[in-house]
Amino acid sequence: MKKYLKDLFVLVVALVLLTPLGAQANWFNDRIGDFKTIVGGHIDDFSNRWNVKHQVVKGETIRFGKFRSNDVGQDFAHRTHRGTASVVIGEYGKAYVQFSKDFESTIGPDFHVYISESSGISDEATFKSTEMIELGKLKNTLGATFYEIKGINPADINSVTIWCKRFNEFIGSADLK
Repeated sequence: MKKYLKDLFVLVVALVLLTPLGAQANWFNDRIGDFKTIVGGHIDDFSNRWNVKHQVVKGETIRFGKFRSNDVGQDFAHRTHRGTASVVIGEYGKAYVQFSKDFESTIGPDFHVYISESSGISDEATFKSTEMIELGKLKNTLGATFYEIKGINPADINSVTIWCKRFNEFIGSADLK
């Protein structure tokens, strides 16, 4: 009977100790995936800074605005530093959002560009409560890039916002005039 109780005690202790470790192992594996995403995204963004190839679309600018660098939702690691966003009507009447050559934001793993008929997007709460249209992944955190506009009348666009999709972080926004 003593051996039985001893074996039962060892089994209970093992289950108590190993179950949290198993849960911790899953937590750790999830974090490693996040870590790889974070580091890989930052390395890609950082390396792109040394190979800036400005992408400029030619056409008529119908709206433009400056990215703000002091919004409530921005912090040291998540912000736009400078630059403008413009709505340009290009060849064949296609519309684009164009970032200026002096555009700069912090580096990040999963930044995306969004447009909206609303203005005043300044933090996570206003972003999440506003109807947004995603234009795609931010091509570069430095320099001129453009994104084709679909699903909205270009004249109705009142803001362009950069959002980190992976970590739900507001990066920056420009109200257009």
